[in-house]
This record gives sequence, structure tokens and C-alpha cells, in this order.
Amino acid sequence: MVLIDRKIPDFACDVVGLDNHEAATVATEHLLQQGFEAIIFLSEPIGSVNTRLERLYAFRQVMSAHADLVAEQAETPLNDAQRLEQVLDDFNKRHRGMRKAVLSANGALTLQVARAMRRLGIHWGSDIGLLGFDELDWAELAGVGITTLKQPTYQMGHAALEQLVQRIQGMDAPINEQAFPGELIVRGSTTR
Repeated sequence: MVLIDRKIPDFACDVVGLDNHEAATVATEHLLQQGFEAIIFLSEPIGSVNTRLERLYAFRQVMSAHADLVAEQAETPLNDAQRLEQVLDDFNKRHRGMRKAVLSANGALTLQVARAMRRLGIHWGSDIGLLGFDELDWAELAGVGITTLKQPTYQMGHAALEQLVQRIQGMDAPINEQAFPGELIVRGSTTR
């Protein structure tokens, strides 16, 4: 068995996925380089989902070196639009006058964040920055465009298939974890 993009706690098997620590570090550092002073890491409930945990850990690690800046984290169920709007509205009002940004933990949540911001009349790129994990087909078309952290899905899928075939053919090797770097695609939602 080969898992793609997720690890199961206490379950030993091959895993292929994004280097979440490196990707979240790149994303957070980009926001800092663009002059954002208050950043909120938004995710669905973290639980034991390794991708969310690893991204949050890297975000906190980078932000800990900048005690003069604001680092927040919030969790919201994907289908709770009212909760998401409240989190975004509170964050926006609490840091009025500051350059602020949202770092969204995955593509499905980024879509919901964009919808909530539109309902609230908050414009990404001018009122607040927005950076989402996963390259979304519509990200370049939405307003000034949404900056994303693209996962190398083709390479990950190819590596997972190769690993699976090797296991089927009887390869007896230690459990293997392959982590691929992501690609930051900068658009108007995070530029000055």
C-alpha cells in the first residue's frame, strides 16, 4: 500500500506527498517578504491530519522568529460559512490599519475563504492578502489572482505508482516516504 498526501498514525506504509514543512515555510516567508504584519493560518479542524499539522508547525516556526508580528491560527469546518465569515471579519477588524493576510491550508478551504471574503466585502490583494495551498484552476481568474502553493501532483502520482508496482513485484525494503517540493505561484493577492 502507498498513501498519497496523508499519513495514518501508527500505520506503517509507503507515503508520497508534498514536503509540507518546506512548502509552508516558503509560503509564510513570502507573506513576510511582502510586508504582511498580521497573518492567520486557517485550516479545517486539524485533528491528527499530518498535512495540516506539518503546515501549522512550519508556520508557527517561521513566525516565532518575528515576535513583533502577529501570528494567529483558526480552525473552521469546511461547510460552516457563518463561522468562517466570523473568523475573517474578526481578524480583519482586530488588525485594522495593519497589512494582514490569510494562509489557507488547502484548496477547498481557499475557495470557501474567497467566497466568504466576497460576501463580507473584503478584497484580496487590497484589503487583505490571501495565499492558499493547492493550485486551483480558477485562482488566476479570481480578481487580481490568488497566490498558491502548487503541489507537484503529476510527479507525486508517478512516484506513488512506481512504489506500488515495486511492492507488488515483491520489493522487500524499509518503508519509504517521498516528499516533493512545492512551487509558489505569486499573483496579485499577495503582492504590494
